[in-house]
Amino acid sequence: MHQRIVTLSIIALVSATAGSALGQTADIVAVNGKVFTARDGAELAQGFAVKGEKFIAVGSTEAMRAHVGANTKVIDLAGRFVAPGLADGHFHNEGGGPGIDLSATRSIADLLAVVGAAAAEAKPGDVIVIDNGGRPDTSCWGGLLALAAKTKGISGVIIDGACRDVDESRDVGFPVFARGAVPMTARGRVMQESYNQEIEFAGVQVHSGDLVIADGSGVVIIPRSKEEEVVREAEAVAATEARMAEGIRQGMSVLEVLEKLGYEQMLKK
Repeated sequence: MHQRIVTLSIIALVSATAGSALGQTADIVAVNGKVFTARDGAELAQGFAVKGEKFIAVGSTEAMRAHVGANTKVIDLAGRFVAPGLADGHFHNEGGGPGIDLSATRSIADLLAVVGAAAAEAKPGDVIVIDNGGRPDTSCWGGLLALAAKTKGISGVIIDGACRDVDESRDVGFPVFARGAVPMTARGRVMQESYNQEIEFAGVQVHSGDLVIADGSGVVIIPRSKEEEVVREAEAVAATEARMAEGIRQGMSVLEVLEKLGYEQMLKK
């Protein structure tokens, strides 16, 4: 699989979480949970209160009950983890154009229109590589981006950080490789710093045009200048392992296979 890499670098934005709005009666109050607030150094809260479209308080279960009124809906989270979030705030498209800001979108139709326009610039066969500094708390890739990329023939996305909407990506058959999954969106938390520039991806220097190979075991980035050499050696190892597997099927022990095919010597090259 020879795929051209598109690199993206992301920097964090400072985000603020709603504090307590004393005296306000909430429409919804959630209690007894583990609420991620995204505040530096903050511990998990136990609950939050929502009035209209805004969080008006976050904190302990006792503090949240102060916002319960006659018409407030109270949700017992029963210890479940909660990461409040909205829709992705930007799109990282394939090289040649900037990230697309979605902060002005006000409907699913608006969002799809903007994402669709940006995805139209992508090229089939590309792999998008995103440097988000390994952040586990905020996603930088979701289901709509996976659908748009799949529609345009993008081969996959590799993320040094977290993604979300894993089920949606799986349903459309779009490969996503990330450090983990989290429901927290990127909106108001990260922004695109550059595209098609050299990035450091998990300690490895990556350039546009490098080769990426990924499967369920992990991700390998190969510099374009070393591509032919590495692929040739890797194919030789794969062919040897295929012969080893056939020997085992025919009744040979693993030790016999290793000695007969000189597997250890091959790996020392």
